[in-house]
Amino acid sequence: MKQVDFYCNRCKCSMKISYTLSGNPDVLVLKGIMMKCHRCKKVVTLMNFTEGQVVAHADSQGRLYR
Repeated sequence: MKQVDFYCNRCKCSMKISYTLSGNPDVLVLKGIMMKCHRCKKVVTLMNFTEGQVVAHADSQGRLYR
């Protein structure tokens, strides 16, 4: 898994945002970035979310539902 794609947890639609993994599990990911679903208008902000947590919550196909 080299990148993680973000998906909406409510409508299961892609947020059209990907994060390329650096390999350091302690690095903060997309701090302060607001992602908005284009279909249901849900807004997600990842605060204090590390790359290790992203990898742990992602499924086998590299999708993270938030």
